[in-house]
Amino acid sequence: MKYSQSLLMGIFLMSALVISSCDVLNIDPEQSLDDEMVFTDESAAQSAVIGMYDGLQEGGAFGGIGIMAADFPTDVSQFTGSFGTFQNIRDYDPLQATNGAVEDIWADTYEPINRANNVIHGVEEVPDITDEQVDQWKGEAKFVRALTYFHLVRYFGQPYIVDPGNLGVPLMLEPTEEPGEHLNIPRSTVGEVYDQIISDLNDARGWLGEDQEFDGQATVGAVDALLARVYLHQQDWDSAFDYANSVIEDSPYELSGDPMTPWADHNYNGPEFIFAVQNRTDDQIGVNDALASFHRPDSEGGRGDVRAFGRLLDAYEDDDLRLTELFYETDEDAEDGHFFTGKWVHPNQADNVPVLRMADVYLMRAEAAAELENETQALEDLNAIRARAGASEYDTDDYADEDELIDLILQERYLELAFEGYRRHDFLRRGDAIQDANQNREIAFGDNRTIFPIPAREIDVNPELEQNDGY
Repeated sequence: MKYSQSLLMGIFLMSALVISSCDVLNIDPEQSLDDEMVFTDESAAQSAVIGMYDGLQEGGAFGGIGIMAADFPTDVSQFTGSFGTFQNIRDYDPLQATNGAVEDIWADTYEPINRANNVIHGVEEVPDITDEQVDQWKGEAKFVRALTYFHLVRYFGQPYIVDPGNLGVPLMLEPTEEPGEHLNIPRSTVGEVYDQIISDLNDARGWLGEDQEFDGQATVGAVDALLARVYLHQQDWDSAFDYANSVIEDSPYELSGDPMTPWADHNYNGPEFIFAVQNRTDDQIGVNDALASFHRPDSEGGRGDVRAFGRLLDAYEDDDLRLTELFYETDEDAEDGHFFTGKWVHPNQADNVPVLRMADVYLMRAEAAAELENETQALEDLNAIRARAGASEYDTDDYADEDELIDLILQERYLELAFEGYRRHDFLRRGDAIQDANQNREIAFGDNRTIFPIPAREIDVNPELEQNDGY
């Protein structure tokens, strides 16, 4: 596997994390430490926590293909580049267990999981610190572990609503310090993975504070937003509503005044973003992996590989600010007629990546409210998103019943969250066929191709791993 004993040492080989405004993040990471020395003082422990967050930047986690793989095999965007591994994901067939991009999603996500495990099991060894500080670090680590397992189980396990007893991913809950130590862990069920995610988030909720000490730090608001999303995937509408409502009513986060504000500043960390993976020019994953590299056109120094589908553009009203201000063309003949998103545009791949943001929370509360037959709340939340975009608001004459109202909410998610890695997962959690605009077809719900194969290299070294059906 990609992670091993070197992983623990590697968390100290990065530059000081992305945020320069906070003293704790000006710590110089240690260049070389023995395993026994990692948690011998507060500075080293803080470096380990920083390294855990930094691991979320990786392409297969929340830096590149881990986001794009939920959009360009759908009706959001098309991948036009030459990477064969990406083309196979786009086309669904043939997708092999040796696909390098799928391997990256697996390995790049287990990397911060292992870093989180090191923090959870190591910070109690740090001398001369308070119990409150230990709980804070453990809470942050349990949030990261929950977030990354949720990322993995949705790609490699059938949706929770199919059968929680289906195979998910291996639950690694102990630090990996020796090569091969983890190799005989079988896959847990989807239900067991979800149970662990919720358990970790409940622990984190009791330990984390409301405010961030530094940009990119997990908070109780981030926990509640992620819990709302997890329960949405379980179709536990009451819990999804309650946690989304908690974020909206009781946290410091809020919708920005317009939909462009969060994207106008590449390193935005305002109240719209509840939890964002931090990137800077001197601390990002590089041109071959980053979102901006693939989404920026060739004429502007990017690859220009990911472009918007016409059906997405056509779904906006003409005066919708999300259309007029967040898509653009270039003057190059070769790119004429092709539209690119304005969300990922930093010339040095240094855009912050919002994993949880308020617009999503409003739409989660709207969906849960509609399912709970709270039509007034659902319509209010839906219109909050439309109104700030300058789109016409809906009223009761625009839908015939609850199902049509839910369709409007899901359509709004399509418009609001395009290019942020939601679309594939939204189809699957609702039990819907994936709309594959690349080939003008549907991929039926339950089709083996809707989830990824377990990477062959993992099965080669772990005889306990069972491959997904169809691969």
